[in-house]
Amino acid sequence: MKNISTLIIVSFAVSGCTQSTQVNNQQASIKTEVRNTIENYFVDIRRKGFSAEFTYLDSSDNFFWIPPGYRSALSFDSVAVLLRNNAQIFESINNSIDTLIVLPMSNRFVGFSQKVNSIILDSFGKVSKITFWETGIMIKRESGWKFLCGQTSILNR
Repeated sequence: MKNISTLIIVSFAVSGCTQSTQVNNQQASIKTEVRNTIENYFVDIRRKGFSAEFTYLDSSDNFFWIPPGYRSALSFDSVAVLLRNNAQIFESINNSIDTLIVLPMSNRFVGFSQKVNSIILDSFGKVSKITFWETGIMIKRESGWKFLCGQTSILNR
C-alpha cells in the first residue's frame, strides 16, 4: 500500500511539473509574440507614420483609449479621426521601448505596461523628445495581437 501511495504522489508531482512547464512555455511564447508585435508596431510607425497604427488597433466596439491629456476614454472611431487629422503634422516618429512588461491573462488577452522614448519631428522642423507610459490590454485576433484598450500618459516633454 505504501508503494502505491508513493507512486500516486510521484505521478501527481510529475504531472504537475509537466503542466507547469507547458503553461510557462505558453506564457513565454505569448510574451515573445506580444513583444514582437509592439516592436513591429513601432517599426511601422517609423516607416509610415500614424496611419500604420490602424493595423494594430482592435476596431471592435470594445476598443477604447485614453490619450495624454484626456479625462475620458475615446472609441475606435474617435481615435481614428485623431490619427487621420494628425498624420500630416509629423514628418517622423521614432519610438523605442525603454521598459516593457507583458502579463498573459489567457491565450487571447494580455496586459501590458511600457515606458517608451519617442523622438518626433514635426512638419515645421521642430524635434520633440517625449517619454511616455502606456498601459492596457491586447487581444489576440486571427490577424494577430491588437491593442484593445488602455491609456497613455506623458512623463516629460
